[in-house]
Amino acid sequence: MPAVPGEIHYIATVQDAHGDTAVVKLLAGENDFSTDATTLAALYAIAEGFISALAACMNGKVVKHGMAMQWSRAQKPTGPLSTYAHVYQNAFLHFGDGATERTTIQIPTPKTTDLLTDGITVNPADANVAALISFVEANGVSSGGRLFNEYLGGRFREGKPRRRTNLYNAVA
Repeated sequence: MPAVPGEIHYIATVQDAHGDTAVVKLLAGENDFSTDATTLAALYAIAEGFISALAACMNGKVVKHGMAMQWSRAQKPTGPLSTYAHVYQNAFLHFGDGATERTTIQIPTPKTTDLLTDGITVNPADANVAALISFVEANGVSSGGRLFNEYLGGRFREGKPRRRTNLYNAVA
């Protein structure tokens, strides 16, 4: 099996006395996720060490912290790939845990088959959508320890395009 390089991001959200927040990230490279035997507990200890060192240097308060892992970067796509070619066009799937907690999964640039003929309602009978729903129901866990095993429905929504500023070739 080829090596699976990636990144681990240790993330902290810091809040000041005025209520403003800043996000601080520490990037740690990983040579091969497929063979690394580091446990989640060891990664947690690194994250806590980062938060402790960061907190000692500032006047703000760490209000949220955690970590994220990424691997398998792909090349950027070229040309239109689908009818919904923009990442700000999303299908949102809503789930419940049978008590009070809810979660939402978004599908950026959904396929036309992911939606019913009205173009708005998510089609739970579509094979790909049904597989995603089954995966979330079997693996998504609420903070109360209950599975998000109730699919509550889904809708398509188009957001605003992201504003981008290109400083290259700017006219002065």
